Amino acid sequence: MARHGHEIEEHDVEYATTFGDPDASGGSSQDHVLVTLHVERENATGFFKMIAGVYAAIAIGCLSFLMTPNQATVFSGHITLLAAALFAIVVNLQVSDAVLGSLEEVALVHKIHILAMAYVFVAALLAIVSRRGYESGQKELARRRDLLGLCVFGVSFVVSNITLILAAAAAG
Repeated sequence: MARHGHEIEEHDVEYATTFGDPDASGGSSQDHVLVTLHVERENATGFFKMIAGVYAAIAIGCLSFLMTPNQATVFSGHITLLAAALFAIVVNLQVSDAVLGSLEEVALVHKIHILAMAYVFVAALLAIVSRRGYESGQKELARRRDLLGLCVFGVSFVVSNITLILAAAAAG
């Protein structure tokens, strides 16, 4: 990271309490110093290293649409695969938080993780719909839904990610 300056601000903050001081009356004031450092990443390698696990989990989520849930064991494997992808995203988020520190705001890395979790949940719902289609004898319709789901799932995730990254880049 390259440092691009800093700001130091001094503030005198007034309080409507004496904080238990029996010799004081009315209120009290405290001096505060706020130091702000401006930093900027020189390259995106660290960002992509933090997000790579999420993208791998989503790729596995995409592959799950190709699993034909015509048998209970295949459907069970399908759901297990999605659960593993979700687990990988959550663990990756925890590792990213450890690297970035505890932030009060939702950073780009967090937004991508949250988006990926939502996508895996939707993929699980679509898997259930597909399984019900196979159970009700609508195998061809269920197969077409799976292929459509794969396309929409993959393309919309990529577009959503590009949008999030471009919005973050534009915001600075």
